[in-house]
Amino acid sequence: MATLYPSENVTITGDLVEYTNKPPEGTPQTSWRKTCAKCHSNVVNDHTPSMKMVDIVSGILDQEFKPAFHIHYKSATYKIKDGLPKFEDLPTDLGGSGTTMPE
Repeated sequence: MATLYPSENVTITGDLVEYTNKPPEGTPQTSWRKTCAKCHSNVVNDHTPSMKMVDIVSGILDQEFKPAFHIHYKSATYKIKDGLPKFEDLPTDLGGSGTTMPE
């Protein structure tokens, strides 16, 4: 559904509008959703500066998408058997525990 990239590797052309989706009171905001200014479709969920990563909606990419792993699999609604690593939260280099889960 979304792909995670280092924010310095992403260039977005076109105008975006920040969508306000405030976290529960007392919880710090760690991401900012941005939509297309023309059609209001989701484009990116910006996790900078907390992770220096962005989620890009996979369907808008202009290149072939080849996933490498799944994140936050512990809370996944759909379980997928595709042979890729499934991280309980995030890989360690992205600030997570690095704990993987079985398919």
